[in-house]
Amino acid sequence: VAPMRALIYERATLGIRNTTLFFGCRSSTKDYYYKEEWEKLKENGFLKEVFVAFSRDQDRKIYVQHLMQRNGAEVYDSIVKLGGSLYISGSAKRMPSDVKDSVVDILVTHGKMSKIQAEKYVKLMERDGRYRIEAWS
Repeated sequence: VAPMRALIYERATLGIRNTTLFFGCRSSTKDYYYKEEWEKLKENGFLKEVFVAFSRDQDRKIYVQHLMQRNGAEVYDSIVKLGGSLYISGSAKRMPSDVKDSVVDILVTHGKMSKIQAEKYVKLMERDGRYRIEAWS
């Protein structure tokens, strides 16, 4: 989550508010990094919301893409109506493709787009620098 932390602080320094963070980790008690900082940034208006997926705190694993789906209307409004950007950072295994699939599903569901239209929209976001992935293995 460190790359996102740096981006959020850069945005805060520039006076940009209302950033939404989706963050995933295994445990709320072991690796919820920067929790107090996220709360302070939210309190000061630089973070609109923090959605945290703790994948190992319950029997059924919950990942970021699940939280994005649950909050699909907000994700849709942020990227389509407000022209926002998505910055994705994490494991290169399945996460980037799972998140992209979720974004496409959100565009289909909330934007009434066909799957092909939604995939094209994501490609346009990539081309315009509004959809960026930093992934590692």
